[in-house]
Amino acid sequence: MESMFRNQYPHCLIFDKELYDHISNCLEHVKMLPVFLKMGYSCESFLYDYHDCKFTYSEVVYIKFFYKSGIFKVRVNTKSVRYYIAKFFAAKADVNPKNNYIKQLQRLQKIDSVLYSILDTFWDDWMKYDIESPRDILEDDYHQLISNLNEGIIKWGENKKFNYCW
Repeated sequence: MESMFRNQYPHCLIFDKELYDHISNCLEHVKMLPVFLKMGYSCESFLYDYHDCKFTYSEVVYIKFFYKSGIFKVRVNTKSVRYYIAKFFAAKADVNPKNNYIKQLQRLQKIDSVLYSILDTFWDDWMKYDIESPRDILEDDYHQLISNLNEGIIKWGENKKFNYCW
């Protein structure tokens, strides 16, 4: 029963509270920044770590180590997948234009193009989502974006064995 659960619901194993908090923080920051700037504040004062690099080359090497050892292919270490996802969102949400993550993100894409595509589609959908738009009660909202992400992760996790690591 436990192995069936792990194979059918990998997002339950991958997304812990820390990762959820990190992702929601990243998603909120990119939507809050324009409001912050309209209020007259500077971009540099938006985050305490504004100037810090959020995704280094050594972190790419760390993720690539797990990939080369086969962890992303069939046997999946949930801790390494969490790290991959966290770094993806950290790079995408960095509001400092001087921090360029194109090469790091390209390497993430090479490590696991399917997982990358799932995350990137979610990110693009989130960037298009207008948080200020009034919605009818029956109209789709951000919950559909999250549902699509969950479905993508479940499909990605098919035929993989997950090593439960916290």
